[in-house]
Formats: sequence, structure tokens, C-alpha cells
Amino acid sequence: MPNPDGTLICFESCDPKDIQMALDYWEIAPKDSKESWNEPVESLARRIGVTIPKLLLKIEKARLYNLERRCVECEVHAPEQFDRRSKFVDVVGKYVCQSCIQIRRKVEAESKIECERQVLELKREKLKTICAEERSFHYDDLTYGEIIIVYSLMLASEQACETGVLERISEINFVHSETLADELVGNLCSRGILSVSSLTSPDALYQLGNGEWTYHPSKIVWQFANDEGARSFPTLFTKLGKLIRDGGEYLDYAEAVSALWWSLGLDDALQYLLQSVEKYRFPPYRRGTKTNEALAHALQNFSIPQVRNLIYRCVKDAAALANKQGFSPLHALNTIPGDLIRKVDYAVDQQWNITPFTSGWDQESWLLRMLFDRALGSGLTGFRAVNGSNVALERKQ
Repeated sequence: MPNPDGTLICFESCDPKDIQMALDYWEIAPKDSKESWNEPVESLARRIGVTIPKLLLKIEKARLYNLERRCVECEVHAPEQFDRRSKFVDVVGKYVCQSCIQIRRKVEAESKIECERQVLELKREKLKTICAEERSFHYDDLTYGEIIIVYSLMLASEQACETGVLERISEINFVHSETLADELVGNLCSRGILSVSSLTSPDALYQLGNGEWTYHPSKIVWQFANDEGARSFPTLFTKLGKLIRDGGEYLDYAEAVSALWWSLGLDDALQYLLQSVEKYRFPPYRRGTKTNEALAHALQNFSIPQVRNLIYRCVKDAAALANKQGFSPLHALNTIPGDLIRKVDYAVDQQWNITPFTSGWDQESWLLRMLFDRALGSGLTGFRAVNGSNVALERKQ
């Protein structure tokens, strides 16, 4: 009765029956068989007249030693004992000794360090190329919307106001989301108003799947372009502040404040929705066309902080629905956009006075406060009242 090649069976019992049982247990199947072992455990236990647990208990006294086991890398012999068939089958051909494992880990670690070093060098070279060009810009050509954005950035950053160097946008509460910050800063960069500063960390750069290099705008240290009129940054800061105060004289005033309000409103509503969903421990929310439509519909009729209130109610109702039998959390989430549209329509029809949800005014983003404090001149009062249908009619007196 053949046992696995290169193995040795050691018996702790002298009982011929126990010895025979162990030999039968470890007997391998014929070469032309699809099975690994000659007789299944269930069949062997039934033939001998014992339970499977009792059979396995007796087999523990007849251990199989694999004498040919060796490290697949250095081929050093490493005999191993087994008391179960399954354990023997699982390790065949897979053994790697501890010395080789340590060597492998060391090689992998060194390879990773070298790879990271090469990537870092590539990033540094790319960063030098990006920062090589020094820009200048005629700040008198700024649109009214750009004036608000640039002034807000300088106001939020002492260094930008003094030297034109703008730290990471994510650190100054410029707007609520990184997505909107990237968009606004990207627009200024395209216009030549901002460029990448040499103070930027190489970690801000990353490589796309096609091999091209790009960067996270919010992680970049930016540099405002020098003024073509040779004005200093503190002088520009003062000039831009005056232009915002005189905004009513700009032909694009209404269009600029409306576009900025909508950008801030949609961003605020989406972020508030995502935060509320997370608070109630829903699965991650997937924004779609219906969500965009619902948020826009709400903002068309109510102010940004009033929309927060409506969103809160919708998410709270969805959470209650998710606790009912037959409703999954995902199903409940999907009701939010439709519920928001219905609540808006009903509130408009009933002429409800929706309570605005506002935290401290100083906790709102710099750009939002600048829009209401300077451009519209209505501050917190205007923030609580202005909606999409009347923002274009708002004009600083």
C-alpha cells in the first residue's frame, strides 16, 4: 500500500489494527485515479466501524513526515509532520524557509525604496519644468467674478497678500469642497493669474495611466503672477478691495455674482447632503442627474441655508424609512432626490418660511462671505434670504 513519495509514518501504537488503519488512511490513490487518496475518510471510518472524530483521534498517533519537503527557493530540506490529509495537500510545493522569506522581504523593500526614489526624481524634474516659467498679468483685465475670487484668496492668506505665494487651498477654508477649489484655481491658472510655485512639494504631482504628469490643484503652492503694471501685491490687494466695493459699476456684475452664487450653492448643498448621509451611517451616496436636478430646484426657490434645512429633513425621513421592514438603506437613499423636489414644491405652494440652517458666520468659507459681505453688501442677512430666482436681481446699493 503506497504512501506519498518521500514520506515516513511513525506509529505511537503497537496495536496491529491501529497500524493498519493508519496505513489505510495515508494510502494514496492509484496514478490513473482523479482522487488524491485511495479511500475517503467517511468510507474508511464506516468500514472499520468507528466515527470520523474517533478515527481522526487515532490517526494523530500515526504521524506522517514529509522527508522531501524543501524550500522552493534555496532547496534546503525541512521535514514536516502532518496528522491530517488536508494539511499535507495544502503545503505541497509551497514551502519557503524563514531565511528566504526575510531575504525576499528585504529585496522587495529595497526595490520599493528605489522605485519611490526614481519617481521622486521624476517629480522633481517635472516640477522644475512647470515652475521655470515666470508669469505676469495685467490685473486691470480681471472680470468682476475673478476680482472676488482673487481678493478672497489674498484675504484668506497673509502670505499671498504680501508676496503673492498662496499656500495649499485646502488649508485656508477657501470653499467647502476640494472639487470646487480645484475648479476655481484651475480657471485662474488657465488665465495666467496663478502658476505653480517652486515651493510646491513633489508629492502634489502624480502620473496618469497614459504616462502624462499632472497635479492635484489643492495640494499645489501657487504663485500669483506679477502685475504688468509693476504694482506690489499689497497695492493690488487694496485696489481689488476697492473694485469689489464699486462692483455695481461693472457691466458683468449681475452675471458674475449670480454665477458665483450658483457655484457656491450647488457645492454647499451637495456637501451638506453627503455629510448628512454619512451622519446617519448610510452607504456612500452616489450623485446622479436626479440629485443635481433636485438640488438646483431647491436652490432656485430657497437660500443656501434654507436648502440645508430641507436636505436635513429628507435625509432624516430616509433614515426613518430605512428602519421599516422591507426597505433597504440603498432604497431609502434613492428616495432623497424625489423627496427633496416634493418638499420644495409643497413649501412653495404653502408659502412656508423655511428656517435657515446657519452656523457661525466666520465658519462659512472665505469666498462665500466675500460674495455677501463685499459684492452684495448684505452679509449674513442676505445669505439667509437670497435664492436662485432673485440673486441676479440683487445689487449692492
